[in-house]
Formats: sequence, structure tokens, C-alpha cells
Amino acid sequence: MRGIYQKFKKAIEDGLLYILTNGFFTQVIAFLSSTIIIRYLPKLEYGNYVNANNLYSYFTVFVGMGFATAVLQFCSESRSQKEKNDIYCFTLIEGTIFNIVLCLIIIILSVFKWGDSAKVGQYLLMMSCLPLFSYFSSYFQVVLRIKSLNREYSFTGMINAVAVFAINILLSRIFGVVSLIISQYAGSIISMVISILYLKKTGNYDISFATARRLDTGDKRSLESYALLGAITNFTSNILVLIDITCLGMISSDPQLLAGYKVASVIPSAMLFISSSMVLYYYPKLVHLYYENLEVFLAELKAIRIMFVIINGVIAFGLFVFAPIIIALLFGNQYKESVGIFRLLCLNYFIFSSYRKLYGNIIALIKKVKVNFVNTALAGILNIVLNFFFINKYGAMGAAVATICVSIFTTAFSIIYFHMFLKKFKSSI
Repeated sequence: MRGIYQKFKKAIEDGLLYILTNGFFTQVIAFLSSTIIIRYLPKLEYGNYVNANNLYSYFTVFVGMGFATAVLQFCSESRSQKEKNDIYCFTLIEGTIFNIVLCLIIIILSVFKWGDSAKVGQYLLMMSCLPLFSYFSSYFQVVLRIKSLNREYSFTGMINAVAVFAINILLSRIFGVVSLIISQYAGSIISMVISILYLKKTGNYDISFATARRLDTGDKRSLESYALLGAITNFTSNILVLIDITCLGMISSDPQLLAGYKVASVIPSAMLFISSSMVLYYYPKLVHLYYENLEVFLAELKAIRIMFVIINGVIAFGLFVFAPIIIALLFGNQYKESVGIFRLLCLNYFIFSSYRKLYGNIIALIKKVKVNFVNTALAGILNIVLNFFFINKYGAMGAAVATICVSIFTTAFSIIYFHMFLKKFKSSI
């Protein structure tokens, strides 16, 4: 345990604290912002927004075709600056083109949805151009992380969060839930601008289209394959709650039921920033270790896994015990029926954050993204089947039970595959 503590302490000193602080600050601000609106908005209006945002969220994972994730992998490897510049330019251009197509698809969907619910269609149409701005924001933040500018990465996220919060507070009384959409645009633009300014100020903005060369066909296919399959893989972190809400909406037409489940999922989903931040910090280092020294890589992975279990276990236990107080205090007594669902989703949070998040990224690190794709596809099918079975029997509580079952399945799949791969890899060297 002392060794684990020392590794964690060193990580904090090397910049993990900046990333964790950014994640915590961003989640708290976003949570406070949405909570203020949820408390005084009618359930019906918020339920319509949840419906529209849930549909939009299915597309967010494909923003930029996953090239931001691919850049983190490929530009963390040992490459010349010229090679990295070629990758930066290619992914920026290709990702932007893909986003334009994505925006058009969302616009078409909003038109069809307008016929079922004018409010849902209206909100979805307003979100249609978000992919363009959110891609640039996430892309340049990833570049900050690649260049180990942890402090700048953290400050950029904090500035973004403050801007979103301020806009929601100022406009929510006038525009209601629409302010949530407006703030997303403003936050993405501000984050993008600040990131670029930081890169230029530190002399790290070395992306040049003038000197970029076209990538070979093989390099393009490698990047595109990794990016697209990686995007589908990342969908796992969102798909469980998204499918839950979709199935609830199909089985029950009551927007209040959707609002209740969404409220129960807010905190467990928000707490994912901890494992996401730690993965983001360790990922470049693990990429390097995997290609340089397998034994050190495995030792580092074991230490990280233990840290994940301890940290997420303490958090999940605390949330579970104080669930009634948390729901009543933050969302009001009108959501007291969400306590049971909240507790189940806290258990799911522990499973997903402690194991699934880590091993999913490790499989991506060894470039077996097709395995993650298969895992995700199976998880999606299983989740839909279990949702319809459990929701019909237990209502909204059944959706949470289905989510836990799927998390256990995907976690077991990832761990078993990784150890099989490791055994085969060791025998070949």
C-alpha cells in the first residue's frame, strides 16, 4: 500500500492534481448550473429537454469521427515533430468535414422529431451545430495534454466551466432550458480560443498546414480505423444511461419519469470525471511504457487499478449511504422516488469507473479497438433486451438494474480478453 501511495503522490506532483481539479471544478459548476434550472423548471419542460439532449448525445460520441482520441494515441507515441504535424492537420480537416455532415443529420432528425413534439424538435435543432464547436474545443485540449501542459489544460477547462455557469445564471430566468444550449456553444468557443492562446504563449503551437504533407494511404486507414472504432468504444461510457432513457421513453410516454431517472443519473455520471481524469493523465505514459518495457507497464497498471478501486469505492459508498439526503437537498422532495435508482447507479458507477473504464482504454492502447467495438455492440444489444424486460417488470428501477448487468458483462469481457492477449503476447516473445 505504501508503494501505491508513493505512486499516487508522485502523480499528483507531476500534474495529476491539475487534471483532477479541472474535472472536479468542471463537474461541480456544470452540476450547480443544471441544478438551479431543474429546481424551478416544470418537470414537463425539463423532460422535453432531456428527451432532445438524449437524442443529441447519441451523436456527440461521433463528433470529429473520434479523431481527438486518435491524436492522443498516435501523437503520444515516439514520432518526429513533422509526422505529428501531418497527423494534426489531417485529423483537423477530416474531423471538420465529418462534423458538417453530422450537423446536417441532426437537423434532419430535428425536423422529423418536430412532428412528434415541437419542443423536442426545437431544442434538437438548436443543438445541431454544436458538433463543430465541441470538436475544436476537445481537440485543442487534447493537444495541451499531449504536450504535458497539465496546468494550462486544467485552467482551460475551469474557464470553460465558469463561462457556462455564468451564462446559465444570467439567461436561465429569461430563456429557461434554452440557456443550457446557449452555454454549450459559448463554453466550447471560449475553451477553443483559450487553448490555442496557451499553446502559442508556451511556444507549443506547432501545427502548420503550410508544411504538412499528405499521409500515405496506409497511415490514413490506420488513423481512420482507430478513430472510428475508438469513437464507438467511447460510446460505452454514455450508452447505458442513454439507452435506459430511450427505452423508458418508448415504454412510458410520461416526461416526468424521464426527468426522475435523469436526476438519479446526474451525480453518478458526473463522478466519472475521476477515472476519466486519471486515465487522461496516465494514458501517454502507459503508451510509452507498453512499447518500451512490458514488465514496468504491467506494474504501473496494477498500481493504477488499485488506486481506482480505493478511490471509487469510497465515493460510491458515501453516495449510497447518503442518497436520501443528497436527492432531497439538491433536487427537492419532488424527486424522492429517485433515491432507489440513484443507489443502483452508484453501484454501477463503482463497477464502471474502477474496472471497465480502465481496461477499455488499455485495450485501445494496445490498438485492439475492434475488440472494444465488439464489446460495445454486444453491450448495446444486451442493454436493450434487458431494459425492455426489467422496465416492464420494475419500471424506472428496472432500467438501473439492466445498466448494472451490462456493466458487469462489459467489464468481464474486457478483463478476460486483456489477460488472454497478454498470455499470448508473452509466449510470442
